[in-house]
Amino acid sequence: MNEKVKQNSINFGFVLGVILLLPTILGYAIDTIFIVSYWTGGMQFLVTITLGVICVIYSKSLLSGFISFKEAFSSYFTMLVVGISISTVFNFFLFNVMDADFEKKVMDAFLQVMQSQKEWMLEKANNPTQEEINTIESNFKIMTESYIVSKPYAFIPLLKSWLVQVAFYAFFGLIASRILKKEPPYQLSNEA
Repeated sequence: MNEKVKQNSINFGFVLGVILLLPTILGYAIDTIFIVSYWTGGMQFLVTITLGVICVIYSKSLLSGFISFKEAFSSYFTMLVVGISISTVFNFFLFNVMDADFEKKVMDAFLQVMQSQKEWMLEKANNPTQEEINTIESNFKIMTESYIVSKPYAFIPLLKSWLVQVAFYAFFGLIASRILKKEPPYQLSNEA
């Protein structure tokens, strides 16, 4: 990978890492809803994809407007690994070293969100039968219990989360790299 493109990707990775940290920092400082909200996850998804595309476009401009698929994907992937690693390492230290009790607050906020979703589903169910109510209750109970048991901020679950996120976003990186690649025109040599 070209040194300028590599540095560009690392810089974009730091920006992504800081952006991915914002909900955790806001959740810690203000309200845990920033961590468990679906809106937060949706915004992080959009920001990660958008920043990845911008990173590839900027890398392409550093290479005089031409970038191979490999260079484009390497640029995107480097940004992704750096950004998600920053967020994961920060979360590990926050939840396991700095303030281990904070995980319980996040779990409580998650349970409140799940409870409000369950109530919303029951409200929208249009006169559900007792069997439908029991099914909804059972499904939400299973989901909340599995979340509590999983200890999502322990080392192994964070590592799994890191791997899943990198693989998931790498798929979008492949698509973006395919769309944004531009090979230089073929030039004939005048050697004869």
